[in-house]
Parts: sequence; C-alpha cells; structure tokens
Amino acid sequence: MSRLNDFAAVVADDHELFRGALVEMLKLRFGARHTREAGSLIEVMGQLEHSLHNSLLTIDLGMPGMDGMVSLHLIREVYPAVRLVVISASERRDDILGALEAGVHGYIPKTLPNLEFEAALRTILEGRIFVPPALAAPTRAARPDLTLANSSAMSGPNDLSQRQRDVFTLLALGISNKQIAQQLRLAEGTVKVHINLLYRRLGARNRIGAIAAMERFRARAEELSVL
Repeated sequence: MSRLNDFAAVVADDHELFRGALVEMLKLRFGARHTREAGSLIEVMGQLEHSLHNSLLTIDLGMPGMDGMVSLHLIREVYPAVRLVVISASERRDDILGALEAGVHGYIPKTLPNLEFEAALRTILEGRIFVPPALAAPTRAARPDLTLANSSAMSGPNDLSQRQRDVFTLLALGISNKQIAQQLRLAEGTVKVHINLLYRRLGARNRIGAIAAMERFRARAEELSVL
C-alpha cells in the first residue's frame, strides 16, 4: 500500500468519464480520502487554492487553458509541495521530456494497460519518478513537431486571452494580486498563474517590464498602421 494512504488529490481532465474512473481508482486502490475534479486549468487553480494540502494533482496537457509546458512550470512554482503527474494521450518524446524538465513527478500515457497504469501511479505515490516506456524507444529521424515549441512566444497584444487582458489592465493600475482576484472573482493562485504567463509572453520579469513591453507593442502597432 502506498505511504500516501489517506491522501488528497485533484484529478484534472476535460473528459468526465476518465476523471470519474481515475477518482475511483485513487479511492479504491490507493486510499485517497479527499478527491476533487477539474476540467480546465482555471478549475485546477481554483481547486488547489481551496485545498492547499493536496498531495497529488493529475493533469492532462490537452485540457482547456493549458499552455503547454509553461503551465506545468507555473503550477510547480505556485504549488511546489503538490505531487504533479501528467496523464496524457500524447506519447511524443518532446512532450514527455518537456514535462519532466518542468518538474513533474511522472508522465503516464493513457494508452498504458490497466495494470501498468496502476503500477505507474503506485510508483509516483511511493515517492519515485515514473518515466514511460515510450521514452526508451529509439528516436526516428523526422521533421520535429513544433506544435508546442515556442508556445509562450508572443507576436503582439492580440495573442492575449480576454482574461489575460483583464488581469493586465488591473496589473497596470498597480493593485495587488489579492485585489485583482477579488475584482475578477478569481482565486489568488489563478491570478498568479495569469501574471506569470503574461510575464513570459511579454518577455518581462516584473510589472514594470510587462507594462513597458505592452507599450512597445502598442507603439509598434500604431507605427505600422500609418505606413
């Protein structure tokens, strides 16, 4: 039995049936006492904000709101104590390596047979890192898949989501993360994730840098519009 018996977990996946099946496995096979579900990154951050002592978070890379490895890095930064596991249909080598480099505790392909899937979870719950067999497969000479490459690169303000624009507008006013959370009715942890995503997309390290970067984008856009 896992040493994390009687632990808490958040299961994040946009497929309701898969979430339910995984929750049942965690309860029946591993003794999870408290489980929560999420169908998007926003929901994940909300669940973690209200359950700071969760021992485990399973997350799907293809879930709404996910920004590739950037989101994994930010979850690790904001909630370093959470044991983070990617459970994904993707077996791309770049996805696996990227997730492991982001600091996840394991990457479990959804294609694994039931017994191997359960064994992978047990490995992670016992405090070890699970690396899928696909990573050991020989690489093939092929055109690299750039689907997730440079996912955080930003060509202009139009690349921001409406929620990111809302956060940036309040950020530029100099108000605190807590006040932004209150005004937008978001969890403070979610606001931190949005702000860190903004910094990365704008190539900034702090609020002043983000505001300066946005002004450069706007000035450039105005210059092009008069040419």
